[in-house]
Amino acid sequence: MWSNGHNAAEFTLVGPDTLSVIATDVNGCIGYDTIQISALDSLDLSFSGDNQVCQGSESDNPLDAGSFQGATYTWEHPDGSTENGRVIVPLLDGWYKINVTDRYNCKGLDSVFNIVIPVPNISLGDDTSFCSLGKDTYTVKMEFTQNIVGQIAWLNEDSVVISNNNANDSLFTATYAPSKVIGRFIDDATGCVHIDTVELTEYCDPTIIKLPNVFVPGGGTGGNTTFRPIDMTDENFIDLVNNIVWSDFQVYNRWGLKVFQSNDIIPNWDGTFENRPVASGVYYWIYKYKDSSLEEYHENGFVQVIQQRD
Repeated sequence: MWSNGHNAAEFTLVGPDTLSVIATDVNGCIGYDTIQISALDSLDLSFSGDNQVCQGSESDNPLDAGSFQGATYTWEHPDGSTENGRVIVPLLDGWYKINVTDRYNCKGLDSVFNIVIPVPNISLGDDTSFCSLGKDTYTVKMEFTQNIVGQIAWLNEDSVVISNNNANDSLFTATYAPSKVIGRFIDDATGCVHIDTVELTEYCDPTIIKLPNVFVPGGGTGGNTTFRPIDMTDENFIDLVNNIVWSDFQVYNRWGLKVFQSNDIIPNWDGTFENRPVASGVYYWIYKYKDSSLEEYHENGFVQVIQQRD
């Protein structure tokens, strides 16, 4: 005899209850017991509003169905595919549906609309090279496909923010190579972050210095009055200086006496020895230098000095 009036050995209970039962056999022996049946909490799967993720950073805002004891989780994606697991990374726009069954066979169903926000697609261009040893610089430009408001930052290869040396914050001027420049843009409206990287390597064209075979010291302003590189002008002088790492220049007379030596970057002999004009004639020169391409040159030759000084 059950406390709620049932008198069969078993029955189906609807709803929670505390039951007592007395069982009497044919010999009049009596047994007694009590059982408490509790109702389980429902599986609450309610999502609060739409879910938003930044394209490329979907793992920063995953979909979490919640923790239930011994439960199995089945997600249906917007494209109809399914995935198991409590937490998933939503890569698609549209409705995600979740079906949960816990260890007591309690079930829960819900859905959430996922929005993938396109990131402000930026580009720093292709990897390239420039001659930083020759004092060249390279300006990296951050190109945008969308006109939106946000914050620009430039980072080094350790992802540490570095100060921009350009008045335009979307430009960064690199002064040395090899280096890696990282551009970062944060969208003010969504907080989405997009990053692009450009690798800059070192490359310098060879710097070839050609010296004349004749010069005329004291010849006035119209001729080649000093022994210096051919075709050197005011316009290319700085470029030549920037692209020579070191040099050694020596001049000898016909008897092997050294009449001039200089470690200046650019050879420039005025045709004097010990502050006096050398005699007209043929002189032998040796020029060694290293340029920004890190190539070493060993040049030599003869020059005819036509002395015009008194």
